[in-house]
Amino acid sequence: MPNPWQHTDVGPGRTVEIKGQTYLYFSGTSYLGLNQHPAFKALVLEGIEKFGVNFGGSRRSNLRFELYEQVEHLFAEWAGAPASLLFSSGSLAGQVLHRIMSDLGEVLYAPGTHPALWGEKEPPMLDYQEWSEYLLPQLQKREGKTIIFANSVDPLRSRAYDFSWVSEIPEGPLVYLVVDDSHGFGLRGDAGMGIYSSLETPTWVQKVVLASLGKAFSLPAGIILGHQEIIDKCWESPFFGGASPLPPAFLYALVESTDLWRKQLKILRESIRYFDKGIKGIEGFEHLERYPVYYCRENKLAEALWQENIMISSFPYPGPKDPVITRVVLNALHQAADIERLVAVICSETD
Repeated sequence: MPNPWQHTDVGPGRTVEIKGQTYLYFSGTSYLGLNQHPAFKALVLEGIEKFGVNFGGSRRSNLRFELYEQVEHLFAEWAGAPASLLFSSGSLAGQVLHRIMSDLGEVLYAPGTHPALWGEKEPPMLDYQEWSEYLLPQLQKREGKTIIFANSVDPLRSRAYDFSWVSEIPEGPLVYLVVDDSHGFGLRGDAGMGIYSSLETPTWVQKVVLASLGKAFSLPAGIILGHQEIIDKCWESPFFGGASPLPPAFLYALVESTDLWRKQLKILRESIRYFDKGIKGIEGFEHLERYPVYYCRENKLAEALWQENIMISSFPYPGPKDPVITRVVLNALHQAADIERLVAVICSETD
């Protein structure tokens, strides 16, 4: 590729149009493919006809849509959480949560914590396992409440963070474990509802999960899942009340497409199995089981695939001067022939 940044005038799906050429698109974070699914787009348009393109008000104003509470109830029920609250983005959800939790006690960060949860401090530059081993003795000495911010998944190198250490947190003042599940919510777990229900905690540890809904669900929104006490604090925050909510048309589309996103998840998991079979025995990939992201150790694969009209994710991250991260990302719009072609080019480049 002449440079890692390409421009397009058409939103990508299973393909993307760049300078008059069509490329198979194995990048992005729209894992379930809802962003370009005809049925989902039609439902969004129906929602626009009913609710308009936006709701220019506050969730706490004297005019409200029950649709917001309906979707919050649905997500809480699906995830097995006591309650949930919607935001206009995952980053806003993270910053509101950080402001609220920071007032409750000492804040600690796990390595890899997303910037949306950063405050004045940043995550330590430690190996995650080393950090957890260092953390437990420190928690033994705690005198007040402690808040630990962490990520559930590293979507760059396709690996899950281990939370087995949580069961070893010694009894004492309450610990809040706040986990960003943006790249797992809608994908991981038996029902696709992420980490919440599988994250086991002792009684002195309270879990809170937040996520961007712009990934798997293609909604311009974020969500917080947790106990009602935390949800109420978020609701009362001026940063929540002062922000416009996501457009209700998208919530209408979600409510009307429950079977659709579950079908898309099933299709995606079948594509993952198909691709896994195709690259079996090929070195150079790292990936998490049943996860649609494949980290490539060799950045040169992106150039080889580009020459065959296949675009994968390959650019410096998180900053423009950071190392290039190269990945293959599957989505539920990909067809078997797309994956066969991708595998064929990868095999020809690794012979």
